Amino acid sequence: MNTTTRTTVMTVATAVAALFGASTAFAQEATPDAWPTVSIASRADVSSDARAALRAGTLPGGEADAVYASNGFMSTLSRAQVQAEAIAARRLGVLDRGEVTALPITAAQRDVIRQAGLMAVSSDTVAQAAVR
Repeated sequence: MNTTTRTTVMTVATAVAALFGASTAFAQEATPDAWPTVSIASRADVSSDARAALRAGTLPGGEADAVYASNGFMSTLSRAQVQAEAIAARRLGVLDRGEVTALPITAAQRDVIRQAGLMAVSSDTVAQAAVR
């Protein structure tokens, strides 16, 4: 490369870097101080409502959802069955990953997943019987 070509390449590279490097991002203020709010309940009212909900057991705890707590959700599957079905579904590639949505599950794949869960339940039952 001669000197003129090298100088031209360096000039273009500098211009491109300046073009992309000079752009700035503008974001909206995301702090609560910027949001005008007017409360309709006093602090004491909110505190007493929160204590009452806590006593009644209607507040979610940790990652629990209040919807499940309120409707008495109870799983019909054992932990071993859920784990076996999840492993089978992952092995078949029918689980979503990040922003990639898996293809619709076929009846054959659903059967394989169900059978994996049933095998886990039967092997768990056999293991429990052997302990007795």
